[in-house]
Amino acid sequence: RKGRYNGILECGLRLPAEANRFTVAGDFAGLWLGPNEWLVTGPGGPETDMTQRLLAAFATTHAAATDVTEARTVIVLSGPRARELLMKGVSLDLHPRLFGPGQCAQTGLAGANIILRQLDDRPTYDIHVLDSFAEHLWQWLEGAAREYRIAVGVYS
Repeated sequence: RKGRYNGILECGLRLPAEANRFTVAGDFAGLWLGPNEWLVTGPGGPETDMTQRLLAAFATTHAAATDVTEARTVIVLSGPRARELLMKGVSLDLHPRLFGPGQCAQTGLAGANIILRQLDDRPTYDIHVLDSFAEHLWQWLEGAAREYRIAVGVYS
């Protein structure tokens, strides 16, 4: 993060400087995963172009950008009982005073490594899970949701 990089990518996204936070600019999001490590998400399309744009943004710094487009599935969980449902399987304390909109964290859920991102107060969460665990996690969510008499469904 030294050199001429000003903290704003070409797409207008400013990468978060604070731990376990994310930023949004249009269709793009930057998730803080660790010191000097971010996940940048955006609309589908020319992923290699985005990798090149990221490398260009960090041209005067020691940096790497890796295209992980095909690595993860995103499951959206939303509604008044979403937090309770997630707390059945994560070790994070998701109490609203501790974890709220604008925050993200890497954790485990039902035996799968995930990146959890809270989007709003509803609450709505994005669950980024490795593709190889997506079906397992989906089935776990369906089973865990039965207690609350809610259904897990697909939308587009």
